Amino acid sequence: MTTDSMVLWSPKEIEIIPKGISAPTDIVGYAVQLSTRDKNQITKGFQNGAFEMTMSYVWTKAMVALKRDLAKVGMSFLGELLGKGDFDDDTNPTTAISDNEAIMLAQQLGVVTATESMRLRHAHEQISHFLDIDGNDIDEDESMEEAEAVAGLKTCVKNILGKQKVEVATQFAEFRSLLERKVFSADDSAIQNLKISPYFFRKITLGILLNLARLTKGAQLENALANLNVILPIVWPNIRDSEKWQVGTAYSVAYSDGAQTASAGLKSALLKVKGFDYVPENVRSHTFVKAAEKVLEAHEGHNNFYNEPATVRELRALGSTIPIPAFPSCTAAILCVKLGNQYGVSAAAQTDATAVLKSFTSERWTYFLNECLPSNSRLIDKLFYEKPRVRFMALAKEFNLGDLLLEGRPRKLVEAAVSASDAKLINAVDQIRKEFYGKQ
Repeated sequence: MTTDSMVLWSPKEIEIIPKGISAPTDIVGYAVQLSTRDKNQITKGFQNGAFEMTMSYVWTKAMVALKRDLAKVGMSFLGELLGKGDFDDDTNPTTAISDNEAIMLAQQLGVVTATESMRLRHAHEQISHFLDIDGNDIDEDESMEEAEAVAGLKTCVKNILGKQKVEVATQFAEFRSLLERKVFSADDSAIQNLKISPYFFRKITLGILLNLARLTKGAQLENALANLNVILPIVWPNIRDSEKWQVGTAYSVAYSDGAQTASAGLKSALLKVKGFDYVPENVRSHTFVKAAEKVLEAHEGHNNFYNEPATVRELRALGSTIPIPAFPSCTAAILCVKLGNQYGVSAAAQTDATAVLKSFTSERWTYFLNECLPSNSRLIDKLFYEKPRVRFMALAKEFNLGDLLLEGRPRKLVEAAVSASDAKLINAVDQIRKEFYGKQ
């Protein structure tokens, strides 16, 4: 924590697979996390031309290993990174974390670089694509080619299976632990660094402190609230409205729940920044936020295409005007349903999702795209996948997003979508990612 700004932990440059190694049999030999039996099965799969089945097997092994090692920093910490408050030490990472989320976490925690994260997403999308093709209709031209399978195998071995263990960033995890064990002063370098660090660190630090205010008691709670009172005035001028509403909502919930210590500490922090304009006036906002959480839970869970419609319908039924404090959460959840994932979308959820989006004024669209989208890592991560990008292009045209008065990177993002330029859209997404996380 002594550097000029917080940076993502970077793994040592270790050459897992020497240059010039390209044969599947040779590549799999470097997969130290696989058993001899696993290696033999993968080799036979390549020899028999069963590339889709073999790469599905490799991918499953890689994701289990990655999620297991990510969990070593603590599942509650991963829950904070993902915005899931129900994670605890007993949460099973294999079932609770989706493959998309695992790749996103690996990048956030510096396990892989932005480039390798892109390669993992590409491998995931490619494997999903070929497995999604109806076997009865497939022809030779639509089968996974050996070169594609080899590239995916190399990516999995290089980033996950070829490492004895995936080393996970400890710097920020330790900082998270200190937030509940000691009280920082405004002069501490770790706190001052938040001013000039990538937006990701400011957002997640606030998320951690608000979760601690909600979940802890005694000395841990007192330390967390004291740190919030130190940190909030420092980061307040440089955080977006979506995060400011998050703080105000946390106070409102604590007050309504009768959590006197937490509500007093949150109130003190808000008074320091004159932040009571961001406190919801009633429980209506909380109801919308909870509905949005249900949508995301269904979207990221198993059988999501089946479970999404009911949750979207429930959110829509709450009313056509979403309270501003809940607007970032609700819009992000609905856009997740609209963009879907690399497999597709829940067709049954689209009508209600579209109806919610049609209720937005141009001012609300402008607010979300300028203030909320750039700091929503879940949506930004989706746009690195081809199918969600195509749907975003269609959505931008359907809702005339090109007519909005947008600024900076959001404007370039929408312009690329409206022009249906995939290359420009990827570049715009990458620029937002770099601004959010910093250079990796």
